[in-house]
Amino acid sequence: MSSESPIRVLLVGAGAVGLIYASYLDCHSNVQVTVLARSNFTSIKNHGSEIRILTDPPKITTYKPYEVIEWNEKTLVSFNKENAFDYVIIATKSLGKDALQGLQNFMTPEKTLIILFQNGIEIERPYLDSYPGIPLASAVVRVAASSDGLRVAEMYPGGMRVIAGLTHNYAGQISLEKKLTQLMNLSLNGGIEKFSLSSNIDAARWEKMLWNGTFNMLASIMDLNTGELLEAGLEGMLRQMMTEIWQIAHAIFGSESKDWPSISKVDELMAWTLTHVPATFVPSTLQDVRKGNQIEIEAIMGNTIRAAEREKVDVPTLNNIYQLLNAVNYRLKLKASHKFAKSK
Repeated sequence: MSSESPIRVLLVGAGAVGLIYASYLDCHSNVQVTVLARSNFTSIKNHGSEIRILTDPPKITTYKPYEVIEWNEKTLVSFNKENAFDYVIIATKSLGKDALQGLQNFMTPEKTLIILFQNGIEIERPYLDSYPGIPLASAVVRVAASSDGLRVAEMYPGGMRVIAGLTHNYAGQISLEKKLTQLMNLSLNGGIEKFSLSSNIDAARWEKMLWNGTFNMLASIMDLNTGELLEAGLEGMLRQMMTEIWQIAHAIFGSESKDWPSISKVDELMAWTLTHVPATFVPSTLQDVRKGNQIEIEAIMGNTIRAAEREKVDVPTLNNIYQLLNAVNYRLKLKASHKFAKSK
């Protein structure tokens, strides 16, 4: 890539996380961010995104991507591979066990690095299988954010923090490490709170699961925000869920691993939640439930249960939670098809 060539980024998914992150990149004159959007395509295309940082008073900015294209069959099929992107950042919900399909025309092995900004654990293999030869990185994104489903993205003070790393298949390849480092530097120079690189992104994903697999999941079942879960006396259940997740990861990484923390991490995370997470914060899965959207069960809890079975770790609480989550999605499906109202 010549120094005069723009750095071209495709953001797949125009939710809160994707739009907030894109705004950090698109502030550079040599970066062009194209947003691939579905239901909110028209709103983002015509008006841009309104990003609100919930300080007192709120800080409000309007972000207009370099280009917005609509996610449909015509777009996916007709895009010219000669215009392949340097980075393809996938920031959609991960609703199944499979990779997001139809993106092959946006990338080439020689030029493109895919980065997964999705939740969950062990989500990389489907992408390696679906897009063979395309280098893959994975990222853990921490941000307290929400979206109105159209163009407004809100973020609590504290900003966005990203940990990214190449998958094992591509670890150690100097050119790809440089490419990922370039993205890190663009993000930091664009004002993101933190962006760091990890040599063991799997462990970083499991560490995030200690919160996502507990507070996020229980909130979506109980229809309670973070503070309400604790006020309702559910701290004991949350701790048990965290402990079971920790035990699975401990079995995977081993007691000698420098990348996996001790069991005291459960106490640390509960204390951190009390001091750093706003009591009124609504986890992303509960946001989805309240909008009538199905939640990311398989990437978060399904893969966790399957890892426990593989590692022969007993997780009775998580098994029960998994069944309840499937019931929540079933209820949402019934509501969407109007069968729920007719059956009452």
